[in-house]
Amino acid sequence: MRMDFRFFLAFIAAFLSGLLTVKAAPPYEVSGTVSDAGGEPLIGAFVVVKGTTDGTSTDLAGKYSIAVQKGSTLVFSYIGFEDKEVIWNGETNLDVSLGASSTYLEDVVVIGYGTVKKKDLTGAVGNVSGATLEKAVVPDVGGALQGQVAGLQVVSSGKPGDNVSLKVRGVGSINGSEPLVVIDGVPSSINLNSLNMADVESVDVLKDASSCAIYGSRGAYGVVLITTKKGKAGSGKVDIRANFSIQQVARQMKLLNARQFASLHNEMMLNGQMDQYDGYVDPTLLGEGTDWQSYLYQLGFMQDYNLSWAGGGEVYKYYVSAEWMDQKGVIKNTRYDRITLQFNGEADVKKWLKFGHNITLNNDIKNQGDYNIGDVLAALPNIPLKHEDGTWAGPSGNSMYLGEVINPIGRNELNTQKTIGYNISAAQSPSN
Repeated sequence: MRMDFRFFLAFIAAFLSGLLTVKAAPPYEVSGTVSDAGGEPLIGAFVVVKGTTDGTSTDLAGKYSIAVQKGSTLVFSYIGFEDKEVIWNGETNLDVSLGASSTYLEDVVVIGYGTVKKKDLTGAVGNVSGATLEKAVVPDVGGALQGQVAGLQVVSSGKPGDNVSLKVRGVGSINGSEPLVVIDGVPSSINLNSLNMADVESVDVLKDASSCAIYGSRGAYGVVLITTKKGKAGSGKVDIRANFSIQQVARQMKLLNARQFASLHNEMMLNGQMDQYDGYVDPTLLGEGTDWQSYLYQLGFMQDYNLSWAGGGEVYKYYVSAEWMDQKGVIKNTRYDRITLQFNGEADVKKWLKFGHNITLNNDIKNQGDYNIGDVLAALPNIPLKHEDGTWAGPSGNSMYLGEVINPIGRNELNTQKTIGYNISAAQSPSN
């Protein structure tokens, strides 16, 4: 009876397995070429089975090969081109042609001689819109450009109020190898950290000789063209924006506490056949010691408030804005406070003649202490922060036992500086 039951189970299992095998549809192989409207192959175009993670990309000849099921929909995509969906009807060869994205080609790019559409652009130009810049939670335009333009290197110290360093063509000798900054058509020496990011319409980076030839040697290391917002005909439009963010140190270095350092120091002295320090005879009596990093770092924040009013009539258009930005750094005694006023106007005198003016008023206050993170990491944990009388402590004695780093927290608290800056930038120019 047991043999019959086992035979019955084996028969049922074999039957179900065969049934499932018959019902499962085998995958089919489809291949082809992806090209543009002119027949040129597109290298690296994506081919994905819609609704799945199955996909591939085209090779150097624009060819692809992918496994599909009956009724599958293939999605073809490429940067700067419109996506295309094709339902597979059993063909073994499927060639697809993609059309250029009209939105991408119609974008306007600012160059040295004016503005052109991307489809007519021949020089090496990187464009970043104001909407993209505003997504970055940073205090200045320079920081927002980081990672947005290929070939543009943005270096920032991270200190509140410090201006970034831009590099387009590496380090050179003319003008300190910094690119020329042009604001609304006028070359400017103003720092990017003094601009209100909400006032920026777009930023264009000219990288090759043909695009920045108009500026001569001043544009030898590239040109950064900043276009600020202008008013539009119609009733006045008020825009209010507020932003608040919290900043903190992502990770602190794990260092030895006083007990661990004393034990290690005793071992070093023993291996070097040198006298041990009397204060380290019993490391267990020392406790945790001083955590210098906890006295240097703090929870920082940044708050930014903007108010703008834009409008005008058929003849005169205006844009007025005010900003207050306050940034408290993650290191104690670092802070940056900025107030910016912007006045932009444009008058259509004739159909062929316009007059425009752009005025920027800026006041900033930068506070900074005398700190050195390297000294904070090198300060010994067995040195107290302060003496019992409240004065700042520090190493006094043989540096071989007590180190030679001056109290980094006391130096940061005692040696502080405050810088107040005023910037006025004004330009008026006719245009046709």
